Amino acid sequence: RLAIVSALRERLRTTELSDISVEQLAHDADVSRMTFFNYFSSKREAVDLLMVIHVFEMEASVRRKGLRGADGIEHLFALVGEAMVDAPQRMRRVYTHCHARPAGMPLPQLTRAECLQLSAGTFDDEEPSVSLGHCLKRLVDEAQQDGLPLVGSGYELSHFIGSLLNGAAMTGHSSPDTDWKQLFRRHARRALGLLGVEGQRDPRPPRIPKRYQTKDKAR
Repeated sequence: RLAIVSALRERLRTTELSDISVEQLAHDADVSRMTFFNYFSSKREAVDLLMVIHVFEMEASVRRKGLRGADGIEHLFALVGEAMVDAPQRMRRVYTHCHARPAGMPLPQLTRAECLQLSAGTFDDEEPSVSLGHCLKRLVDEAQQDGLPLVGSGYELSHFIGSLLNGAAMTGHSSPDTDWKQLFRRHARRALGLLGVEGQRDPRPPRIPKRYQTKDKAR
C-alpha cells in the first residue's frame, strides 16, 4: 500500500488525478494491476490514504521534536509551507480531493506496521490519532495548560486553526514568485496572534506574485 501511495504522490506533482491511470501507478510501484485492486477499490481511495499519511507524518514530526502547545502549532504551519514549496500543485490536488469528499465517509486506517515504518518508531508506546483535528486540539489544550490566554473551547480553536491551515493551502496561487515558506510563517504568526500568543516579530512579507503586480497604484 505504501509503495502505491508513494507512486501516486510523485505522479500528483505534475498530473491531475483524472489523468493518472491505475496501470501507471501499478508500474511505478512495481506491482500488478490486480495487486492495486487488492488494496484499493479506486484511485480516489489511494488519495484518501495519501491524505491520512500526510497528516500522520505531520503529527509524527511534532512528537519527534518534542513540541507542545503553540510551538507545535507553529511547526505544523511550517510543515505545510515546506510541502507547498516542494510541490504546490500536488498539495492543491490532495487538499481539493479531501474537501470534496462526502461528509461522514470513513478514511482508510494505517496498520501498526505502516505507522512504525512511516514514523521510525515515534509512536512505539501509543497509537497516533491520524487526525489533524485531534492533533490540533491536543496542541491547543496544551497551550491553554501552559497559561496562554486563549479564549474559546479547545474544539473551537482547533477548528479555527485547521481552517486557516487548510485554507491557505487551498487558496494560495501556484506562482514561481510565491515564497511559500515565508508565507506560511506569516500565516502561523497571524493565527497565534489571533489566539493571544505574543512573542516573535512577524517574518518579512513574501514577494507578491507578478500576476498581482501592477503599475496602476490606484487600482
